Amino acid sequence: MMGLLKRLTKRRDRGTDTVVDTPVETIADQLRDEAIFAQARERYLARLAAEGIPEPGAWLDPKRKPATVDDIAALYAVNPSFVDMLPWTEYLPQEQAMLLEDGKSLAAFYELTPIGTEGRDPEWLRKARDALENALQDSFDELDESPWVVQ
Repeated sequence: MMGLLKRLTKRRDRGTDTVVDTPVETIADQLRDEAIFAQARERYLARLAAEGIPEPGAWLDPKRKPATVDDIAALYAVNPSFVDMLPWTEYLPQEQAMLLEDGKSLAAFYELTPIGTEGRDPEWLRKARDALENALQDSFDELDESPWVVQ
């Protein structure tokens, strides 16, 4: 890059009016490029709007209300768990399970601890997945009469 700059300054210093041959962009080319850009931008903004995402620079609009503390808190809201909707009647300490309303079905609860997976090797991820799958499959008896459901 510096070599080019030095050559250009030397030409100018020599007083020559040498014109470098570069393609000249016509007005039609510029208009076509601007139209393509405008169409691409419209498609992009339409995709953002479909996802409910404001367009870039929308935060600069003084008429737009900024996010409130409640808006931010709503982002972290947790939906109700299916466990809250189970029809249980009592806890059975001997079985360490909950008896459901039908008097036959039991609900057991297990806590799964999350593990870090970001940046892990795909082989390691497969092994972790297989270990969890095997733990769940080997923990319950497979009976045709009383199947179990894991949710």
